[in-house]
Amino acid sequence: MARRGAAGFAPDREFSPAEIDALGADDIGDVVGKLNAAVGGQTPPVVIINGQRVADPEALLVFPPDALARVEVLPPTATAIYGDGDPTRRVLNVVLLRRFDSYDAAEGVTSSTSGGYQALSGELKRSRIVEADTSQLRLQARGNSGLSASDRPDYLQDHPGSAALDLRPQVRRVAADLSLTRSLGDWRGAFRGGVQAQRSRFVVGADGRFIANRNSSAALNGKVSLSGNLLNWSVRSSLSGSLSRFSTEGATPVRSNERSMTLDTSVNRNVLTLPAGPVALDLSGQVYRSRSLSAGANARTSLHGRTGTVGADLSIPLTRAVTPGEGGGRFGPSFLKLGASHRAADAGSGDNLTLGAFWSPLKVVSLNGAWVHATEAPTDLQRFAPLTTGQAIVVHDFRTGRSVTVTPLLGGNASLRSATRDMTSLGVSAGPFTTWRVLAGASVRQARLAREIGALPMPTSDIEAAFPERFRRDDAGDLISIDQRPINITSSSTRLLTGNLSISAPADSALVGSGGALQLSLSYSLRLNDTTVIRDGLSRMDRLSGDAGGVARQEFFIGLDARRDRMTLNLAGHRQSGYRLRQISGQDGPGDLDIGAFSMIDLKLGYIVIMAGRGAESARRNQGLTVNLAVENLLDRRPEAHLTDGRVAPGYGRDDRDPVGRSVKLELLQRF
Repeated sequence: MARRGAAGFAPDREFSPAEIDALGADDIGDVVGKLNAAVGGQTPPVVIINGQRVADPEALLVFPPDALARVEVLPPTATAIYGDGDPTRRVLNVVLLRRFDSYDAAEGVTSSTSGGYQALSGELKRSRIVEADTSQLRLQARGNSGLSASDRPDYLQDHPGSAALDLRPQVRRVAADLSLTRSLGDWRGAFRGGVQAQRSRFVVGADGRFIANRNSSAALNGKVSLSGNLLNWSVRSSLSGSLSRFSTEGATPVRSNERSMTLDTSVNRNVLTLPAGPVALDLSGQVYRSRSLSAGANARTSLHGRTGTVGADLSIPLTRAVTPGEGGGRFGPSFLKLGASHRAADAGSGDNLTLGAFWSPLKVVSLNGAWVHATEAPTDLQRFAPLTTGQAIVVHDFRTGRSVTVTPLLGGNASLRSATRDMTSLGVSAGPFTTWRVLAGASVRQARLAREIGALPMPTSDIEAAFPERFRRDDAGDLISIDQRPINITSSSTRLLTGNLSISAPADSALVGSGGALQLSLSYSLRLNDTTVIRDGLSRMDRLSGDAGGVARQEFFIGLDARRDRMTLNLAGHRQSGYRLRQISGQDGPGDLDIGAFSMIDLKLGYIVIMAGRGAESARRNQGLTVNLAVENLLDRRPEAHLTDGRVAPGYGRDDRDPVGRSVKLELLQRF
């Protein structure tokens, strides 16, 4: 008999309830993100529920982590069957408990150890699962104080006259969300909807004076989806819509309203059977419509967005798995996945092509390769977001050699064009090995982009010369504002080598005790190449050598998640190597900056105060109180940079890049 919730592939790695609980995650979506990163996933994974694809898996990702029976990380070959057109994404099978019922409350208070910054948060959640029927209602409220420059003496010493500026905005947010899934005969329906409202306030400098910016936004969104079988086709369809309103008062007053609607439909079935297995065909289509109306001090704009997409994927088995007692199958299972789609949009049209190859020559070894050619149109937000003033930022002004506080301009760029991306990747994963379930993987990926949509790079001398219209200076030549709206970068090329390793202690070993867990995950990335042409007519810039803002060559991450008895511990460490930031591309000079290596550690400790409860649930989550203590940036590290003569670089004072620094959060979780 097949195991409940099992997918069509044996998992590379299965995470048990004890291992899930040791993650200290907020919800199932948080669990998925952490596990995907632990096994080397570089893009968001494909999520299936109880072994099946559903139209809206996100409707179930907001449930508490202990509503999970297990999570399966499927081998890369599963992407050939469950993938959604991107052959580089991993597939995670989320298996829910048959029955789950909880009332949860969470309250948290956060404070910077340097003072001046506090945040409060609260959440109420009602969750219920009865076989295939689920429901959840969630209410959230969050708010934080603003952080004034007057709260940071070091900042004022480097930037005299800035006492009235806000380094972090004051924010208030409330939200309510409802999700439902129901069995409708042989079909499955889902509804997800929510409403959010947010207000923020911060003081900026504009034209020699200080102005208070007040932003207000509200949004209403909903999604209805349906999954089932029709005429031997597996069907998934959803209709979603949103209404939003935004207004700002201050330096750049504006009001805007936007509404949008999206219809998504996909169908799949086996179309023929080869000696190695069935050939699966996926067909998909999407229609998107939006309208936005914005009014500023001197202009009123009405814009319409329209996008239509059709696509097809074909999964072709080449060889089959070894079957005990049968001949053949000596090469292990292998697949090809071919994909094609066409998108027509107001911002541009294009064709997307994908090719994926997957092979498991051994039970514990998987090889995969992918090639993608994609045309990516700019989003409505990138094109139509209203022009607003952002909070003050500190930059190193290469022209004057001084540190300056500038006001950024934010918003959309209606002239953006579609970008094209060509990507190739090769990867290998192996494991799990031994009772410690060691899983390892490595991949190399190369990407070439044309007209890439991105932000303006670090404002070096040659970047300002390439985009003079984006920089504003006063009569004295001091930089006072930077236009940070998105741009089309002419071309870029990157090549990245990554590796990952995860290790889990055997269940019930002396190290973790009964019902405990210990997991260690490591990942490493090495940039082999990173070049760009910022604008037509300019020479190619080598970012690894320090051009176009520079970039770190190496990054390293370590994560440790443990639970023993009532205690949980979560430790996350990140380090990136130092690099050079050139004033003028193509040559080292005395005005360059040496950006220091940067490390940061986050720590979270949890303690279950009461473990009494009803039935088996009490072994995983208390029916009383849990206390969490989380410290972000445990060592209070701040980004650093020096001039070539060893002096601290202007713009890289202690509070310039991260004025909050280390913060401590005390959280109380109550289950009723």
